[in-house]
Amino acid sequence: HKELHPQNLSRIRLSDLEFGMNTSMFKFVIILSLVFFPLMAQSAIIDVPDDFETIQAAIDASENGDEIHVSPGEYVENIDFDGKIISVIGNPDNPEEVIIDGGGEGNVVMIANGETDDTILSGFTIRNGDTEDGGGIYCVDSYPTLLNLIVRDNVVTRNGGGIYCTGSDGNSIRMERLEVTSNQSW
Repeated sequence: HKELHPQNLSRIRLSDLEFGMNTSMFKFVIILSLVFFPLMAQSAIIDVPDDFETIQAAIDASENGDEIHVSPGEYVENIDFDGKIISVIGNPDNPEEVIIDGGGEGNVVMIANGETDDTILSGFTIRNGDTEDGGGIYCVDSYPTLLNLIVRDNVVTRNGGGIYCTGSDGNSIRMERLEVTSNQSW
């Protein structure tokens, strides 16, 4: 047997290795992997408003692994990640340019269906939510990644005027470069 050292890797042939299966079966598995893995691993980039007029419409059409890129502007809507493992990205360098305005109704952003740290929200100003808990961002039973956000001018009647997170099942919610200001809890 040849030893598997990095300097020897370019000189190893399939016939030199033992795989617990015959070589033709191994080659078949490799060919299937090369054909089907790229098809399964492809993720889409969805542009708002070019591909979809609203962020929520883009989320609804997305699949796990997709990225939604949101152009500068003001989007008056409430969004729900609905359990999807996706990235929703505004302008991380200037979140003031991409605004999600809740219109004074409900949570502006809802992440409450088991989303993981691979669910990313980055580069937005989140404002004008009005509800019981989590006027800006309502995060329950999930542990998303929240980056480069301004969360302001949201109102709740109970907890978390700007952000309310609970039930992450011991997982850490990653929050970096957040400005949470001028939110109210009555």
